[in-house]
Amino acid sequence: MTDPIPLQKARRRSEALRLLGELSPGRRAAASARIARWVLESPAWARARTVHTYVGSLPGEIDTQALIGAARAQGKRVLVPVVAGRRESLRHAEIGSPGELSRGPLGLLQPSSPRFVEPAADLVLVPGLLFDRRGCRIGRGGGYYDRFLAGLAGGERIGLIYDELFVDRVPTEDHDVAVDAVATPSGLHPRREAP
Repeated sequence: MTDPIPLQKARRRSEALRLLGELSPGRRAAASARIARWVLESPAWARARTVHTYVGSLPGEIDTQALIGAARAQGKRVLVPVVAGRRESLRHAEIGSPGELSRGPLGLLQPSSPRFVEPAADLVLVPGLLFDRRGCRIGRGGGYYDRFLAGLAGGERIGLIYDELFVDRVPTEDHDVAVDAVATPSGLHPRREAP
């Protein structure tokens, strides 16, 4: 008998966190730079006038500071998530520069004086611990991004992850929301439909 999907996800989440902990700071920085290059060269980036991105402040997350800086330099609006506490929905704020950010609940970098806005964006950069070739993901377990993405009308979604954590398949549930593509250091991988 197969384990229930939440238990499978928890096991995969633990494995991913262990792998993240083994990546050196140099390896993480190099991966973030290569991923940023793929995103910046993508048609989705070229089309986007508003970019929604996480900030990359949790251990092992792909650093998005270069993408935030590039968006601002190109005159794009930048929206970031704001978390008030556990189990609450994400709120969203526009930022002008990374200098507006400070540590908030759950250790996340977010605006210290947020200017809340509706989360309408042409491009959403999505964090995760694991992504698969179908665009499905396993996050950190709070459900914030699944709820956010489920309610988002329009916009392209790109997941950002290390090659080691880009896998053939992750366990999924009905409420999980897939991204359109996954950016890794080795390239931008469009979502493949399930066989």
